[in-house]
Amino acid sequence: GDGSYEASFSSDVCIVTTGDQNMFEAVKEGMQYAGVPPEVMNLQVLSSDTLNLGNDRTRDSITWLHRIMRFIDKDAGNAYMENPPVHLFRVSPKVPVDRALVVPYPLPDRMNRATGVGEIDLRSSVQGLEAVLRRLFHLRADISLFQAKSKPTATQGEQCLEDNANCKRDNPDAAYFANLPGYTLGQNDVFIIYGINHVKTGYAKYMSVTLYGLNGIAFASLNSEDDMEGTAAKFIPDSPNVDKLFAVVMARDCQNYANCLKIPYAGSKGLPAGIPPLMVSRNILNPQTGTGADFEELVPTRLMFAKLPRIAPLYKNKTKNGEE
Repeated sequence: GDGSYEASFSSDVCIVTTGDQNMFEAVKEGMQYAGVPPEVMNLQVLSSDTLNLGNDRTRDSITWLHRIMRFIDKDAGNAYMENPPVHLFRVSPKVPVDRALVVPYPLPDRMNRATGVGEIDLRSSVQGLEAVLRRLFHLRADISLFQAKSKPTATQGEQCLEDNANCKRDNPDAAYFANLPGYTLGQNDVFIIYGINHVKTGYAKYMSVTLYGLNGIAFASLNSEDDMEGTAAKFIPDSPNVDKLFAVVMARDCQNYANCLKIPYAGSKGLPAGIPPLMVSRNILNPQTGTGADFEELVPTRLMFAKLPRIAPLYKNKTKNGEE
């Protein structure tokens, strides 16, 4: 391809993960001899500055995780998953190499996340959306309302290693926020997920919001390509930034709500009674910088909990699935 983000899909790629410069050059030469063009070669550095490299039991274990999100072509996606066209090789010298001959890679500099601008100008629009949601779900005094704040998660692998912390396999090409409200979802309760679609503001190529149970298994999700666009217009149709915002309701019964994720009590898409959800917002690859967005430049996704009374619906509309 031409090196662009769009051209990188459905294209060949070769990733060499190593801590030795000589090893990379040897693999690169071998791959070129086999007909692999140099433009598809990528180096992933394992630096001995942060890793305890070696083969015995006292050394660090390395996992190569291939994460895929959202197949546009469902048939092609199913074929890919049934027979992944991915090959993983471990290359080791036939003869042990003298450590004095190893040329280690230094810890690579990370790309600067900051653009110097950010989404601060949209805070007032988010606050306007929030005000409408508060009025809508707080029409009566016996409705309790609670807002939980999203917090950045650690995505700098080197910092996690230094602190001996668990980054949960995240990487610096993303900006993740987590939100644990501490409330459970009853039959007459709702969670309202709302905020900025960071793809629309140019601070992410893809955005998703995923909800997990305490077992770490996801039971619901929404993303910037399928579920967010146009959802805020139900609440603030005249806002000049309405196309950059989203608002989705999570409820046990969606028949009374627009833009709604229906959450049953059981099954793969269910959340059992008495279990509080964990919300994780993932913002992948800021196209302006080629890495994850700066946490300080994003307005985090927000989560609001409302405990509703057993009264007539607050509003009635179609769900996102078109059900009445």
